Amino acid sequence: MIDFDDCGLGWYLHDLAAAISFVEHHPRAPEWIDHWIRGYEQVAHISDAEMAMLPALLIQRRIQLTAWVGSHAETEMARSLGSAWAQPLGPPLPPLSGR
Repeated sequence: MIDFDDCGLGWYLHDLAAAISFVEHHPRAPEWIDHWIRGYEQVAHISDAEMAMLPALLIQRRIQLTAWVGSHAETEMARSLGSAWAQPLGPPLPPLSGR
């Protein structure tokens, strides 16, 4: 299931970063991202320059969520995440979609 709550009319590649939030460390995340990219490219092309930005967008999203947790610490959602999700994730995802 994909939660489209944070997807919107902004830059379209941010939708990918929002969709993979909280599971970007999962062993199958590169596969899920690849499927998203392949599905998107059935409608419109993603340039190599845009592809190169994806790891930075995933990191930007993690920073955004860290700020959200800090500003919503009293909410059940923020408390339910605990601290484990904010642990270092290691290096950014490897090159995606065979590029």
